[in-house]
Amino acid sequence: MIQAYYKSPYSEHMIVNEQDPAEKFLKIKENIISPISYLDNTIVKLKSVIVPIYKKSIHQELLLCYQKRKELQQSLLLETLSLNHEKIENLIIEINSHEQIMDEFSKKFILSEN
Repeated sequence: MIQAYYKSPYSEHMIVNEQDPAEKFLKIKENIISPISYLDNTIVKLKSVIVPIYKKSIHQELLLCYQKRKELQQSLLLETLSLNHEKIENLIIEINSHEQIMDEFSKKFILSEN
């Protein structure tokens, strides 16, 4: 759901091929910070929408999906800065799982619009 509209500043290829470890770390960090900003803007926009009463619950669920994703990204940033590889790996698994939840929700959301 999120990847259709968001593009990371640096591709995986650019990061892998970076020779300077400090520059590589900065690129990784920017790739984590950038979606946090995107998610924050999306959440603000969603909160500003006036929603009909009969769509409030699905709108709230949509908002919660984005808020959870933002929290996961913020946790990933903190663990990346602390270089805790085990927690980073666990967070990546949790983010991937949440992406699947968001994709399932997007199907539900689209079907509710019919």
